[in-house]
Amino acid sequence: MNSPYALLPIGILALLLYILSYTLSRLSIIRQKDHRQFWNILLLIAFLVTGLLGLILTIQVNYKLNIPFIKELLKWHVNFGIGLTMIAVFHFLWHWDYYTGLLKTGKKEIIPDREDGKEQYDNDLPVNIRFTHLIPAFALGLTTVITQITLLREFLNVFYGNELVIGIILTNWMVLTALGAGIGRNAIRLFKDHPLFQASALILLSLVALVMVALLNILKNIIFQPGSLVGIYQILLSSLILLIPFCLLSGFMFTYLSISFSTYYKRNMIHRIYAVESIGSICGGVILSFVLVYFLKSLQILSIVLLMNLLFVSINREISNSFRLKWIPGLVGALLIASIFIFNIDKQVKKALYPNQEIIYLKDTPYGNLTVTKSAEQLNFFENASLLFTTGDPVSNEEDVHYAMLQHPDPKNILLISGGITGIIDEILKYDVENIDYVEINPWIIKIGKKWAESLGDERVNVIIKDPRIYLKSIKKRYDVILMQVPEPNTAQINRYYTLEYFKLIKTRLKEHGLISLSLPSTINYVSAEANELNSIVFQTLHEIFGNILFIPGNKNYLLASDTVLDIDIPALVEKKGVRNVYVNQYYLETWSLRERSNYIMEQLNEHAPVNKDFKPVCYFQHLKYWMSQFKIHYWFPLGLIVLAFLISVIRLKPVQLGIYAAGFAGSSIELLLILAFQVLYGYVYHYTGIIITIFMGGLAFGALYREKFMKTSIQSFMLIQLTIIIYALILPFIFVIFNKTSLPGLMIHFVFAILTLIISVATGMQFSLGSTILKEKLSVRAASLYSSDLLGSAFGALFLSVLMIPLLGIIYSSLLIAGLNLVSAFITFGFRKNYIY
Repeated sequence: MNSPYALLPIGILALLLYILSYTLSRLSIIRQKDHRQFWNILLLIAFLVTGLLGLILTIQVNYKLNIPFIKELLKWHVNFGIGLTMIAVFHFLWHWDYYTGLLKTGKKEIIPDREDGKEQYDNDLPVNIRFTHLIPAFALGLTTVITQITLLREFLNVFYGNELVIGIILTNWMVLTALGAGIGRNAIRLFKDHPLFQASALILLSLVALVMVALLNILKNIIFQPGSLVGIYQILLSSLILLIPFCLLSGFMFTYLSISFSTYYKRNMIHRIYAVESIGSICGGVILSFVLVYFLKSLQILSIVLLMNLLFVSINREISNSFRLKWIPGLVGALLIASIFIFNIDKQVKKALYPNQEIIYLKDTPYGNLTVTKSAEQLNFFENASLLFTTGDPVSNEEDVHYAMLQHPDPKNILLISGGITGIIDEILKYDVENIDYVEINPWIIKIGKKWAESLGDERVNVIIKDPRIYLKSIKKRYDVILMQVPEPNTAQINRYYTLEYFKLIKTRLKEHGLISLSLPSTINYVSAEANELNSIVFQTLHEIFGNILFIPGNKNYLLASDTVLDIDIPALVEKKGVRNVYVNQYYLETWSLRERSNYIMEQLNEHAPVNKDFKPVCYFQHLKYWMSQFKIHYWFPLGLIVLAFLISVIRLKPVQLGIYAAGFAGSSIELLLILAFQVLYGYVYHYTGIIITIFMGGLAFGALYREKFMKTSIQSFMLIQLTIIIYALILPFIFVIFNKTSLPGLMIHFVFAILTLIISVATGMQFSLGSTILKEKLSVRAASLYSSDLLGSAFGALFLSVLMIPLLGIIYSSLLIAGLNLVSAFITFGFRKNYIY
């Protein structure tokens, strides 16, 4: 057979369906009986179809019958057999206790009362949970995740974000949320168990989110000088102040709901609230990533969240009945939402970011915010408020093209990576080219570009919407010249286009006399130590692959790389080719000046600079230092403050809280590791990044609920999960290395990364569930301290990994560091284990 059997699709689908139905049954949304009946029916269908088709195939073989569609029958027989096997595994898990009971016997674990000596809060007895009671926790998770992602995009839009900016904002977010959870220890005492507070808090969260986005855009050019770069400390302070109301309230709500839920059902429900909130986060992430972001702008998205919360309030009768004039919130909310859509408030707010410019196009895309403004007769194209390019800039367009094109004796086939709507294609068409393949990752750039770039309609231009690395891996075509117009390597994502592995791939797509052109920030007048190191890293990385590399100084530092001789005499080459240019010609450029400035840059290079690699992206780390040098801030000073804050947050934690902290650190950092590794191995796929995050949140929910079935409530189980995380972190980098050296189908990579994500997230969820049960403190203290520890660990894990561990240590040593932190935590837990014995 030419087509493979659907092993992975059927396996993944069955697993996801089972997780969904099991979770719904555990949350009492459907009956456990319905859950089991559903899978019993599927088992029967799979058994009957597999058996019937098997019988037909047996008759065909025995009696040599000529059945024309026999191959199709075989395919269906095997696929149904795969489904039958998966369902049989689920049924085996149902009766796990029965099979293990055949081998050994044990006594039922008795957990004494610990809350007040009268009520037993920590037990695993089944409980019928009312669906309406789950709505606030679900709505909290949905509201929080959509607001977090939307607001993070807005911060990137306003502050020209890189990994350090992202890390600062996320850290502020999680620290403030942890502080809110800590304040929530006295939640019930302050507000009692009243539905009115739940409803008011959810609606207030939605309103605060709308206000935060509006203020962020409006105040930026009021507080800071328009057009100026905002420094690290300004970003830290401004984001901290802006996030305070939302994060404190959302953290407070988690503790409040945990205590309220547990008090109502007279048992420990902290892990269930944790799970339900995670499920809300899953739904919010899916709705935002796959629906809202394609059609709506930021304020419109947040207004939809407000509408959802109003619906949640109206569905829950206990909450809606608590409003004396319950129609007023709905009316006010409806008017606010209608105003945002009718008057296009997003555009009005964005005008504050672009003073003295007319916004003629505004679009939030999965890849970032795209804005086109007009000033005089010039069009300016912005992505996340960073200027991509402008029209009417012949100098930049000519330098981007002709320095490279002039080097080739007869360029016919050209690959242009990004930047094709600036006028660059018009410059390429000055040569007698046969074909221009223009690769752009963001389809919205092409959509808006077609309105102003007529050259995209030329028959020689082939527009390809794809990640450049994926495209280069998928073709065998070779080019004469490859022009890279990607931004400088200021993020881990863009760093992928400056690595040793990428340049090796580029070389396999070049013809015999082919060359590649790329650019870095200009150092034509002054070469700072940070800029020189950045130049050196890229030079040394290219030098590992190509025999000849030429620096040409201009508006940017242009690097040309080839195995053939490269010539700095640009004026002579222009005259020889007869190309008519406005700037790049023999009248404006002087050979001696180009050669002198080029030699000056080359002489400054550090010949011992490290090589930039996929799994050790030193280039973007160096760019962070270069970026920070513009504010006269040494990189190690803010990093030292981060390390100090990390130590302060850890040193006062008790063993179980430290275990939760370490698990949160491992969970968030390994999640980022998986996303980074997936981008490196398979290419940047925005949707799959969203899928990894969704699977992670699902694993947290599943682990928090599923732990009770297979794992005893004991400190030994807690230490077992710690050991699992340690082993996982030690094995993970070797999995990446194996993948990087072997060629596996895309479907296999998707499946493995999904499983890797599920393992760490389930372990983290189980750890939180165990911690909420084995602690001896009051429920209010447990909920607050554990949630705070989890958030703080996650915050520092994300920050350390993005700005320090990956750039300096690489993936292998980063994983060892993650394992080391959890090992220290495990040793401390082991030393104090007697304090947690029941």
